[in-house]
Amino acid sequence: MPDRNPLLLSRSSYYAPVPILAMDAEQSTVDFNIALRVLMDPDIEGARFQTVDLLMAKLRDRTEGDILPPLPWRLRGRAADAPGKSERDTKHSQIATGRCRYRSERFGWTDLRSTAVAFLDPAAGSAFGTTFYWEVLGVERNKEYWETLDWERRRQLIWESYAISYDRVLPILPFYQDVIARHVEAMRVPNIESVFDLGAGTGNVTVELLKNGHLVTALDLSRAMLEKLRHKTPEAYADNLTVVEQNAEELTQWDDNTFDGVSVLLAFYDMARPGRALSEAIRVLRPGGTIVITEPKRRFRLEPLLDEAERFLREKGVYDKLKADWDRVNVANKELDPAVREERLYAKEIEQYLREAGFENLRAKDSHLGNCATVWGTKSCRNRKSWAIGRLQRTSTRARDFL
Repeated sequence: MPDRNPLLLSRSSYYAPVPILAMDAEQSTVDFNIALRVLMDPDIEGARFQTVDLLMAKLRDRTEGDILPPLPWRLRGRAADAPGKSERDTKHSQIATGRCRYRSERFGWTDLRSTAVAFLDPAAGSAFGTTFYWEVLGVERNKEYWETLDWERRRQLIWESYAISYDRVLPILPFYQDVIARHVEAMRVPNIESVFDLGAGTGNVTVELLKNGHLVTALDLSRAMLEKLRHKTPEAYADNLTVVEQNAEELTQWDDNTFDGVSVLLAFYDMARPGRALSEAIRVLRPGGTIVITEPKRRFRLEPLLDEAERFLREKGVYDKLKADWDRVNVANKELDPAVREERLYAKEIEQYLREAGFENLRAKDSHLGNCATVWGTKSCRNRKSWAIGRLQRTSTRARDFL
């Protein structure tokens, strides 16, 4: 695997309560943390490896003052070329500060103090990159903002813990093996080359799709899960894989009808706006393409699944060996239990939405001991009105490796 980009945020910065964004010498967004995503959702989605100017243009109607502090140094070319700066001054990191206001879609007006730190390479005399920090001075809906940020950081830590043991336990469980095979088989039809794996996790569907010759774009919001995916992907398939760290609710960087197939395996249940994500999944799927989705049923119960998984591990004689991993999986599942989520999109509702959107050859089959179901079908090639897609959006109340 390639070396880690030095501009990627450290783990401590990723979880920091201060919104942070890293920009490279070409003025493109390289990385941002959970706090910035919470504050600027959905404006920030799709921003990685876009120029900062494009991001700022997107935010223009939501800001008062300079969201980025004025930079007294040049970020392109040799730092020594910066006007008004001596050779000595421009060969060291520099700091700029500013004040601004940002109108969040969810939290209202936020007062921010911004700081930019430019990192220069003294040996080369050129800009290495810039990191921006925003101190949150006040939020219109203050309590909701901090509660949401605390939950999002906690949720990502749960997934990070889950990622440690996910592939040591789940792939040996029969009901998990069955659903992986079902998703891969759904794409084993003519004319499916590119597949979008939404909520790819550690990549168990992705890797099998790659082995079958597909070009795969794997998207997930969990950085820890995607790290597992990258490290387990065989080098022989690396050129056919694109990894994207973001949520699936705003896929604006992809045009309509981009992918031949879309796979979603137990991902919508953990999204704040699952209806919006489903609408986006349908939009980026080309007519004639296949979508396959496994999600909980309305009568989903977690306890029988956990009991059966533990029984299987004991029967196979691996429980003692995997006990620490099983405990971690057990705790993570209870924390992420679909039955306690406020925004839900059940398998039967998904099947109905696909039918109303004109999907053909729709099929459904139970999975996970009857607690979930897989729905799959073909996007119609006939011209259909978009009212069904609009209905999906209303249900929510609320080009290589992108990292």
